[in-house]
Amino acid sequence: METKTFSFEESKLQNEIQQRQLSEMIRLIEINADKWRDPQWQNRLHDQLRQAKMDVAILSASNQEIFRSDPERSGGSTERFSVIEDGHVVGKIIIYMPRSNAFQMMAALGGLLLAFLLPALK
Repeated sequence: METKTFSFEESKLQNEIQQRQLSEMIRLIEINADKWRDPQWQNRLHDQLRQAKMDVAILSASNQEIFRSDPERSGGSTERFSVIEDGHVVGKIIIYMPRSNAFQMMAALGGLLLAFLLPALK
């Protein structure tokens, strides 16, 4: 199904791009555990997160916050993982994913269905 405003193919492509960006972000954070507290590295990470429309919280092994790209963001879709070196947890990472249009699309379709059904019920 494809129209000028909605395409499953575009959605699939967007998901593939988002998955690639997520993998790159995870790799970047994992290989730079020694730089998590470096303000210059944090600024570069923040720029990359903004381009990908993602946010991150980096916590120490004892759950102390090391870095958070957006203090206001706490909900939505997340990816969580721990960074382990020599058998010890170095830190815990929460990546906040871009807000999906899927919910908005479902709400719009539901509204459209209600618009057609309500007059029929009267």
